[in-house]
Amino acid sequence: GVDNPLDIAVAGINAEDITVTISQGTIVKAENNYIAKVTKEGTAEIKIFKDKELLGTRNFRVIKLPDPVATVAGRRGGRLSKEQLLNSNVNVSIINFPFDVDFPVISFTISTTQNGYSISESSDSNQLTSEQKTLIEGLKSGQKNIF
Repeated sequence: GVDNPLDIAVAGINAEDITVTISQGTIVKAENNYIAKVTKEGTAEIKIFKDKELLGTRNFRVIKLPDPVATVAGRRGGRLSKEQLLNSNVNVSIINFPFDVDFPVISFTISTTQNGYSISESSDSNQLTSEQKTLIEGLKSGQKNIF
């Protein structure tokens, strides 16, 4: 269901003269390439035609996207200074994947313990709210917080 960018070319034939199909999902011509969207894991076969003549086929392995990973200040966890936390956003991405997949952060919560009480503050974006910044500013060295 995500955009898979593909470069497709046939030696000696203009790009405008070829037609491309895919066995599962959809494939459309974009500016300088093609975008395939597949619907299930397994194999997708791409066929390239000029007029109605089959010029070639290519099979592609279709895999499920790995789980995305959230980062704060570019890190998955560990020790961060207050300054690093206060000047960061929450981002989500897939690590070591052949192309970028956009995962917009629509909300996140910061939780910590202060004076024996659990305190949480939420944001409806990938940016810290003023309440979350106040919470971070009140942290003591070594104190844990959870995003």
